Parts: sequence; structure tokens; C-alpha cells
Amino acid sequence: MSGVTFKNTFNGAVSEVKKCEIQGLESKINNLGFDLISLGNKFESIMPLRQAASIGNDVEKYIEKLKDICATANKAHRLACGMKGIYSVALMFQGLKLAGTAALGVANLIIFAPLKGDPSKLIPEEVHQKARRASVILAKISSIKDENKKSITALKTELQQKEADLKANVQQKKAALKAEVKQKETALKAELQRKEADLKVNVQQKKALLKVIQKHLGQLEVLFECKKINNLQSFIHQRDTYKQTIDTLHNEIESLTSKIKQNKEELLVKLNDRKKFLETQLQDLDEQLANQLNIFKENFKAELNKHREEIQKLKDQLPHNYRLNCFGSSVRSTLQGINLKDGVVYSASQFKNIYKNGIQSFNTKLIISNIGTNREPSLLATAKKTALTTIGFNNSGAPHVPISDRKNKWKLRMLLRNYKQQVCGSS
Repeated sequence: MSGVTFKNTFNGAVSEVKKCEIQGLESKINNLGFDLISLGNKFESIMPLRQAASIGNDVEKYIEKLKDICATANKAHRLACGMKGIYSVALMFQGLKLAGTAALGVANLIIFAPLKGDPSKLIPEEVHQKARRASVILAKISSIKDENKKSITALKTELQQKEADLKANVQQKKAALKAEVKQKETALKAELQRKEADLKVNVQQKKALLKVIQKHLGQLEVLFECKKINNLQSFIHQRDTYKQTIDTLHNEIESLTSKIKQNKEELLVKLNDRKKFLETQLQDLDEQLANQLNIFKENFKAELNKHREEIQKLKDQLPHNYRLNCFGSSVRSTLQGINLKDGVVYSASQFKNIYKNGIQSFNTKLIISNIGTNREPSLLATAKKTALTTIGFNNSGAPHVPISDRKNKWKLRMLLRNYKQQVCGSS
């Protein structure tokens, strides 16, 4: 992309400080390498403001506008650099795990070495076959993963429902158990209160009788002292009878009082037994719940492992160095002039140029035109898809354009046009 936004240097009727500031900002915008005005209404107001500023009007407003554009350009530039990074890394990471010189050597041997002597040399059929075989297996894995995802989601929902139902059931049992124990405790307390009330009435009656007997005994002794009772034998007999009755009443009152205390102690023992019974039952319910939940989780893990094993079996069928062969198949085809841009065949040197420099100027312009729109967040994803598509891969890393189609210029041109329309929104 060539061209600049400001064709001539700003030389308006403003102070030197403002002039230098405006010229610096305009220079930064010109360094983008293309005309902002061509991007649409968003930047069309620059020139009227510039004309007003050149005669001393709206200078600050023009400077703020330039600063805003520079900030947008900086943001776009950063995103473009990110795209360039994704683009370059995408080329390498589709199989080239450059952990050491051995990987570099293998990559050079399979992909680049044959091109040095003869750029038109066809890629070995074995590499294409491995790439095709890997592509089919990767497609199966992708399909199984999609199916498994639905199955696992349904299984997880079922598990959550079972857990919720089980927990609710346990809570109901706990509530019923607590209510039953509470009811029995209330009945025991009521029975104790009834017995205690009867015993207390009995005690009060005996205490009242005791007072009467004690009073009679006192009166008898007073009469004897006053010599109003002549028969000593009769006095002694009557006095002993009163005393014996008093002793009996004391013993009975003490026995009744002990019985009240004993009943309370027995109630405490029964209540404590009920409490222990409840705790044991609740603990048993918690253990049953935990065991059942563990069974659910183990069943879920077993299902997950089955899915993983199914995928692993397919992965084990992938050819050795399949990533490198897929990468080699795609990149070698591209370097040999199979990829197209606007109907022009890329040469090896052009492709290396793209690899080295990325698509930064195009990206910057694309981003600036989309900054502030709802497309902005998807720009990095667009860059990744563009990078992968350029070398013939889909997002999962498998070649999505058959070798035969990539060698057919018309089919490839149609594929690229459709892709450009989907991703960039252009026809």
C-alpha cells in the first residue's frame, strides 16, 4: 500500500510550537504509508480541520484530532505486529517444534533443501501420502471430539441432576429423622412433667398431713404437761403412734422427692441416647451420600477415559512426524507456486518475503478501518485464520485444501475468493 495522507507540510498561521507539534503528528500519520482519507467517513473531517488550522482557527481541535488518529494508528500497529507474530509462528508451529538443531535439519531436508537446486521439483509422494493420511485421521479426531463433547455435556448434566436428587433425598431423610427424634423427646418430657406433677401433689398432701400430725402431737404433749391426761399408758401409746406416723410421712416424702430426681436423671439419659442415635443416623446418611457421589464421579471418569482412549487410539495411528509432513506438503506446494493472490502465482522468493515481513501494512490499514467497530475484537483471530489459510491449513492444523485443488489454479482461486469473502467481508 503506498501513498500518504498529507501531501504537503503544514505551514499555517500558528505559533512555532504548535506548528512543530502539528508537523510531528502529521509525519507520524504519513509514516503509515497510505492515505487515511481513502478509508471512509471516519477520517474525512481531517482536511477541513487542517484548512481551518492553517488560518489560525480550531488549532487545538485539529491537534486533538491528530493525536486521536495517532493513538488509533499506534493501536492498529500493535495489533498488526501481533498478527505478524501469529502469522510467522503459525508457519513454524504447524509441525516445526524447533527444540533443537535436529528438528531444523529435518525441516530443511524435507522442505527447503530440494528447492535450492530445483524450485519446481515436486514434493515426494510419500510426504503427500502421509499428509493426506494424517489429515483424514485428524478429521476423524475432530469429529469424535465434537460428538464426545455433546455426550460428555449430557453425561455431566445427568450426573449433576443425580447428585442434586440424591442430596435432596438425604436432606429429606435427615429432616424426617430429626422430626421423629424431636417428637419422641417432646413425648418423654411431657411424660416426665406429668409424673413429676403427680408426685409433687402427693408430696404436698403428705406434707400437709405431716403438719396436722405434728400439731396433734404438740397438743397432746401440752395436755400431758398440764396434767389433763391421767392415763400415762394411753398417752405414751398415742404419742408413739403420732411419732411413728410422722417418721413414716418423712420417709414417704423423701422417697417421693428421690423419685422426682430419679425421673429427671432417667429423662436426661434417654435424651442423650436419642441424641447419640440421631448423630449416628445422620453420620450414616452422610457416608452413604459420599459413597454414592464417589460412585457417580468414578463412573463419569470412566466415561471420560473411554473417550480419551478412543481418541488416543486414533492418535497412535498418525504417521511418524505427521505434523512435519503436513507442514512440508503445504509449504512446499506454496513455495512451488501453487498458492495464488488475486490470480498471481507466488514465487518462492515472494513467499519468503511474506514469511519474513508478514502482512503488516495491509493489516494496519484493515485494523484502522475497523477500530471502534464490532469487528475489532476478531481481528487477531482473522490474522490467525489468514495465516493458516495461506499455507493451506485449517484451525486444527490439518490441510483443509486437497493437494489436487491447490494445484488447480481455478479451484484455488475460488477457494481463496470464498475465504476472503467470509473473513474480510469483501467480494
